Amino acid sequence: MTRTRTALVEWLTLAIGDRPGIHLYELYPAMRQLHCRQGLDDAALRAALKTLGIPVTRSLRIGDIEGRSGVRLTDLTPLLPHTGEGPLSRGGNAGQSADSPPGERSETPGEGALST
Repeated sequence: MTRTRTALVEWLTLAIGDRPGIHLYELYPAMRQLHCRQGLDDAALRAALKTLGIPVTRSLRIGDIEGRSGVRLTDLTPLLPHTGEGPLSRGGNAGQSADSPPGERSETPGEGALST
């Protein structure tokens, strides 16, 4: 992920706050306050979102307002940088995960993939 995309996704997450998303009519003026987006029209801002892989939902309800295009918070979550707190860092070692069945051993250098 590029730094530009990461920075925009993090900024969008902050702009959305505790809401389910943000409508484009609210997002575009806020984006124009960003240094690199000043002076861009709506079409250019939407193209920037598309280029960076940020999905725009066609009909998004936020509060009492529905039927407007916007960016969902749930669509941004997978785009955020991985923190390393996923299934691969559960405390086991590379050869034996924490949930391996009893009796399995981890590989040691020079051994085959299966140990008996």
